[in-house]
Amino acid sequence: MFDFIRNHKRWMQFILMLLILPSFVFVGVQGYTTYVSQDQDVAIVDGEPVTRQMFDRMLSNALEQERQRLGSNYDPALVDTPALRSALIDNLLEQAVIAQAASNYRFSASDEALRRYIAQQPYFQQDGRFSAERYRNVLAAQGLSANDYEANARGRIAIERVVEPVGARIDPAVAAQNPWNPIKPLDASVRVPDSVVRALYDAMRETRDIQVQSFKAADFLSKVDVTDADVQQWYDANGETLRLPEFVDVEYVILDEPAARAGVEVSDDDIQSYYTQNQSLYSTAERRRASHIQISVAEDASQAERDAALERAKALAEEARHDPAAFAKLARENSQDVGSAANGGDLGWVDVSSFPVASIADAVYALPEAGAVSDPVSSRFGYHVVQLSALDKAQVQPLDEVREIIAEEVRTQKAGARFADQASKLTNLVYDQRDSLQPVTDTLGLKIRRAGGVSRNGLVEAKAAGADAAIAGEDAAWLNSARVRQALFNNDVLKEGHNTGVIELEPNKLVALRVAEVHPSAIPALAQVSDGIRAQLRDERAQAAAREAGQAALASYQAEKPASLPRGFGEKLQVSRERAMGLEPQLLDAISVVQADEAPTFVGVQNGPDYELVYVADVTPAGTPDAKDLSVLRGQLDFMLGEGQKAATLEALQKVLNAKLLPEAQRVIAGEGNDSQDSAS
Repeated sequence: MFDFIRNHKRWMQFILMLLILPSFVFVGVQGYTTYVSQDQDVAIVDGEPVTRQMFDRMLSNALEQERQRLGSNYDPALVDTPALRSALIDNLLEQAVIAQAASNYRFSASDEALRRYIAQQPYFQQDGRFSAERYRNVLAAQGLSANDYEANARGRIAIERVVEPVGARIDPAVAAQNPWNPIKPLDASVRVPDSVVRALYDAMRETRDIQVQSFKAADFLSKVDVTDADVQQWYDANGETLRLPEFVDVEYVILDEPAARAGVEVSDDDIQSYYTQNQSLYSTAERRRASHIQISVAEDASQAERDAALERAKALAEEARHDPAAFAKLARENSQDVGSAANGGDLGWVDVSSFPVASIADAVYALPEAGAVSDPVSSRFGYHVVQLSALDKAQVQPLDEVREIIAEEVRTQKAGARFADQASKLTNLVYDQRDSLQPVTDTLGLKIRRAGGVSRNGLVEAKAAGADAAIAGEDAAWLNSARVRQALFNNDVLKEGHNTGVIELEPNKLVALRVAEVHPSAIPALAQVSDGIRAQLRDERAQAAAREAGQAALASYQAEKPASLPRGFGEKLQVSRERAMGLEPQLLDAISVVQADEAPTFVGVQNGPDYELVYVADVTPAGTPDAKDLSVLRGQLDFMLGEGQKAATLEALQKVLNAKLLPEAQRVIAGEGNDSQDSAS
């Protein structure tokens, strides 16, 4: 993921600006420029400090957003890295420059600009238009006054005006569709010439018919030899490049759920007590299913009509009792409830607490057994003859059937309580005897584990680390985390031999460490690295052999101009910049320079360890461009040029305002000097 950050730094700066800018806006430009702090400064802009506290707030916000995005997959060790911190520092400096420039050069927002800005905010709109009532309600819900919000909004607009107009490209047609757009239609401040757009379009769309012959370095490995003298010579000349950084071997204890569960015993009394107190978890309540025959009575019916309906219901009840199995047939033939008559009067499973007709539910639960039929029951719909069609009596699972489930639940509860108790004791023990973890083992029974090869900047390779190499162990990921490495190389731990504090790696997982041995920076002995050197030399010589063979073949083909393509070339491909067909970028670059009047021809290029020969048979021009495609391409090019203009403007502002990072910034990037965030007591 962070390869992307490094390779697309400008994009990441734009994204991270969204995290940073609100902090400047909320306090206002003036608030920023007059801010005085006792914190260590990470940068300075026109004499004004950019403090570590500002960075810490920004980092905290960024990590919290990642925590919410990743959920249970969130791992601070993988997110809070030097790459992320460096990107944040750069963006913090840029935003400080923008804020300072807005203040120095008195950028401001007119009342009209403020109105347009507020009107375009979606949370103040109703049905796509600004709503004054919604505006007041939203501010009230946030505890803000209109004056405060508008002052902050003016500050934000002022800050945005420092660089946003540079490189802006507003499509007048699009802007006209939204009358609430705060930016009026204007021509692009940057525009790529039509000739450049067309040339790039042609370059991307013209196709080349090619075939490739590969000279694989792997095919030459068996043909090269590396002697002991070669290895020694390389070691003597390049040994310094193998120098290992200072690294440490560590001892550590882990308190997690498995450790807390170890040795937890669950007695029969524990199981019986839990079963008794939570019997509802292992019980099924009684269920009753019912059917009915409805004789409807209108609300304004006369007493005579009501009496006639009741008599009919009584007759049906008597008939149903005489032959309970025929109840469904009676319901289909006589029930006036359209919803259930077709289904034999079935009402489904009846819950006495939620059934919509209480009198029917009461009748269902008054019947003694399945098949029983009630006397007529009245409701606002008329009279009902109810049959209890099915009865599932309440059941309780025997203890023996759920014993193992209960035992596991009780064990989990005891382990949770034990974890909390042990966590408190662990914190005390690592501080009570600062130079040993043995008391932790003696008191809590946690095993002391060992790992070697932890340096300030990562884990050293397994062969150099020796036995118990951290990089090869199951705990490699968190041992390589910035928080753990920072704690181990704290002077108190590294020089004095003291335990680290308790570090929370993740919820319900705590670790405490100490340095067992320090290994100074050194060049490893030849015996340790000879295999690696030998393999490297073999690879280099195989690559050279492949390149020589490929270049010899290329020279031969170019000189002889064979009438037919020699053996060894692959299938025909038609490729372009737009359709690379899986070709590596360096290979595509090499064939893309071949012009139509040069084909057919051969070109050669180094492609990683291999050497590739490409036969370019033909070059086909791009043809007449599609107007829509040209427009899309123009938009992309204009945007890229605009971003370049913004970057140049920011660079110029940094020089004018004498903005620079201070030495503390490097400590911040390395994750040093903020121990309070890395330990839990």
